[in-house]
Amino acid sequence: MRRWIVLGIIGFLVFGSFVSAGDVCQGFDVDRTLSDVNLKIQNLTGVINQKEADLQELYATFNGSLEALERIVKLEDEVQELRSEREAYERQKLSLELIKRYTVKTPHGLQVLYYNLPKGLVKEYVEKIHPVRKNVDLDWLVAYYRQAGELTFDEYIEVDSRLREAVKAGKVDEALNLLQKRKQIREEIYAFAREKSKLETLQKLKTLGEQQTIMKKLGIEPLSSSLKSDFGWYDGWGERYGNCNSGYIPVCGRYSLKSWLPESGEDWGENPVYFRNLHSAAVWVGIYTTSEPSYSSFEAQYCTHEFFSTSEDGGIRTYWNRAVNLMESEGYTGFGNYGSIQIKYFYTGEAYNSRPSDRSYQKANLIFQFECNRYACWISSYHPQLPNPSDADNIPATGDYSLYINARWLYGNCCIGPDNPECNWANGHCHGCFAPDESASQNFAWVNLDYRICVWPPERYGQRC
Repeated sequence: MRRWIVLGIIGFLVFGSFVSAGDVCQGFDVDRTLSDVNLKIQNLTGVINQKEADLQELYATFNGSLEALERIVKLEDEVQELRSEREAYERQKLSLELIKRYTVKTPHGLQVLYYNLPKGLVKEYVEKIHPVRKNVDLDWLVAYYRQAGELTFDEYIEVDSRLREAVKAGKVDEALNLLQKRKQIREEIYAFAREKSKLETLQKLKTLGEQQTIMKKLGIEPLSSSLKSDFGWYDGWGERYGNCNSGYIPVCGRYSLKSWLPESGEDWGENPVYFRNLHSAAVWVGIYTTSEPSYSSFEAQYCTHEFFSTSEDGGIRTYWNRAVNLMESEGYTGFGNYGSIQIKYFYTGEAYNSRPSDRSYQKANLIFQFECNRYACWISSYHPQLPNPSDADNIPATGDYSLYINARWLYGNCCIGPDNPECNWANGHCHGCFAPDESASQNFAWVNLDYRICVWPPERYGQRC
């Protein structure tokens, strides 16, 4: 039987790298991996620096023409792709440095220096983001930074879409301003991702350290290989069985890291990507204490396998009603009058990567997004309606979709679970492991529509919201 699970303080526990519990238990070579990662960062930095120098030259000689603007935007896009790649390795480096700091080598592998882990960490973060909160732990903070990065990516989609339109319309000054704003948003996304990786790593070390302490008290040698099968198991709606990363190069199970799919804005076209074998994976619902979702007002989350319709029958409203019941049962009196939710429908399948270096199918996710509050439910700006609104659980198995890519967002979350039967980089909301992607990215369906469309109430269905 499918059931709901509310997870106000639940995130997912993985290293923001290619390290798993099994690697730590079986003598994972942190120094070697760190050296490999530093080399990748160094090589990428060299390429980025050269392209940024070329950019500065283009800006210095900019004559205000549309042709010159297009060259600048094209090179900015190239730099951004390289930076997204480098940032993934920077997060891996951060995690590895934490592992090195809080572990010691033993004949049985690496032992976590449990009592040396930073004290007061949760209090420090709570004071920074939610000074009045009391019921917060590392799990909640991981969930907070995940949704913060994903909500900020919504802003990125809007700004980048407006940038493409400004360039097409020859609005040079507006395009240049949007380029700078896009850079700023990307920096914010990177910052949220780094905090998430740091907290995930410390949470994993904390959990392993607690297990070691218990085992020592029982007279069992710490960090034996038996830890691998036990760590990371959870009860519930479809949580992961565990983390299964290994190796010194970007590999998850038997899959090597692929390049991400073409985005809608590349080459000044919508570039639809062909998907096949699509099917439903899971639904995530983020709960906010403001009338519209804002990352700073994030309060809780829940996940389900139930895909309610987004047609005129109002099925999508079920997610809102459930959120209201859950929050008011937890003491948030009147939440239904002031709160909001964001809903992500996750699908999974294979997509054809038409990049010249790929030209092949790869495992890929596909995400649709909606929001609700007291008055309405709507399709977010630049997000399309489901292809089959009356039967959300049964997406057409094949289809072309224009995309915006949250590149490498899943990097490091290599896992296995009921919704992902073999090791893949996958989404990890609510302790899950679902909607995998071989490029370790999130693929959001996109449409060039700069306003919201109502899907509830019925009398406003299909109208501006």
